[in-house]
Amino acid sequence: MPELSICVLTRDNQDTCKTTISGILRDAQLGFELLVIDASETPNELKTYIGSLEDDRVRYVHVAAKDRQEHWNIAIPECNGDWLTFILDGDYIDPKIIEVIRRMKLDCPQVESLGWNKVDYDWPEQRSEVRATKISTEHGAYIVDKNEMRDRFFGYEKEGLIPFSIYHGIVKRELVERIRHKFGGVYFEHQITSYEFGYKVLAEANELAFTGRALSVLCTHSEDMLSEASILDDIEHKKSHFYRDINVIDNLSEFPFASDWSPKIFGAIVLRWLVDRYGDEFFVEGWESNFVKWREEECNALYSDKRFGELSTLYQKAIENWHNGKFSKLFAPKFNQKLLMQKDLIGCFHGFLFLDKNALGSTNPAEFYNVFQNFVPTTGSIGLKLVEKTKKAA
Repeated sequence: MPELSICVLTRDNQDTCKTTISGILRDAQLGFELLVIDASETPNELKTYIGSLEDDRVRYVHVAAKDRQEHWNIAIPECNGDWLTFILDGDYIDPKIIEVIRRMKLDCPQVESLGWNKVDYDWPEQRSEVRATKISTEHGAYIVDKNEMRDRFFGYEKEGLIPFSIYHGIVKRELVERIRHKFGGVYFEHQITSYEFGYKVLAEANELAFTGRALSVLCTHSEDMLSEASILDDIEHKKSHFYRDINVIDNLSEFPFASDWSPKIFGAIVLRWLVDRYGDEFFVEGWESNFVKWREEECNALYSDKRFGELSTLYQKAIENWHNGKFSKLFAPKFNQKLLMQKDLIGCFHGFLFLDKNALGSTNPAEFYNVFQNFVPTTGSIGLKLVEKTKKAA
């Protein structure tokens, strides 16, 4: 049985997927299986390519899945590993994560999910602006305070992609099956699968670990990349890819915010859905004021005055009609063309490396990952402090 199942989910994106596969298999690491779960209507090209590799570590599975939720649910039973991780067909993940798994097995066997910092990357042909990528230079790993993480994410003190999830994180198979058994008899219930599963991991895991060392690269199709897009053309391009197999229905009680307004509120929409469905297990008192403050911050950071006007108006009206306007005074955005520092910043500052996405001629996520590995500690150095308890933010 493999120690790790790396599951690549793909749909009608075969050339990109082939590059992703070759990038992962280029690593000499053993002990993992690479599953390509293909929901393409015409699968022969990718199936033939994988057969030509003659690599026992990779396996091709064609599935009939109408949407992301069904696609991801079908994928898990195909995985044979003790630990599971999902990426999309334009992403990259480091197979040497197995070295961390082996250390955790010895030092802290109660850990059921490991998260890490991600690196964002646009493929050259998908790039409408050139930006640097922010990469953490940390490499220690820690067991985090699960209750604190739960309060931070459920209470909306922290916004963004949850590090402890099957998507660009690793989860122990036992936890995956407990989640299925407890929540609806399926692995994924909501179309925004990565947030949903991350929240359930926070609720159910015995222990969680986090490392600052980046172990994967996120690309165009992810919620996180869509959230960080700053140019309107770039936003529209990423939306067209993201919504190909996602259809979010807003049917939440007492939450007048729509999923198509902004990808930054996906997390809140999924969390409200879980509260409606399962109650207080996913509820933290006072989350509303934190959510409104994040909406103000989101608007303040927008590049486009047109986008600022549209989004701030939508939020303002919704907040005024929510809880009788109780939180209206917390929302007072101001358009000031606040540019993210990392847009033009190159170099090493305050524990982070800012690296141009064109660094050393890299043309895909695997090549970019190999470039920045020259500037940060090795994957093998992770885990030296794994047994220490900490409340350090993930």
